[in-house]
Amino acid sequence: MSYLQLVRSSLEATRRKSFQKTSDRISSKWGNLSYAILESRCPDLYKAVALAEDKLNKVWVDSREGNASQVDFQRVLTEWESVYVQAVAAMRASIELIGSSK
Repeated sequence: MSYLQLVRSSLEATRRKSFQKTSDRISSKWGNLSYAILESRCPDLYKAVALAEDKLNKVWVDSREGNASQVDFQRVLTEWESVYVQAVAAMRASIELIGSSK
């Protein structure tokens, strides 16, 4: 394996580890919520989540190809998590509002 391949492999491992940690944090907050709930109660955030996921996928591919840095990847990953945190908060607030109106 060449030096460049080793560096790329190491960077990919770092990206995967960062993604997994972030994904685990999101999953712990997501609980029993669903995309269907998000789409029906918070359509703008549903679209924002989809856009954030597209952006994350793009920067991940770009970083593998050498067209985006680890800093770029981490920034987009942080934005992706932020959108999910907003979505979880909005869905929980929506559920609480519905529950309190009964």
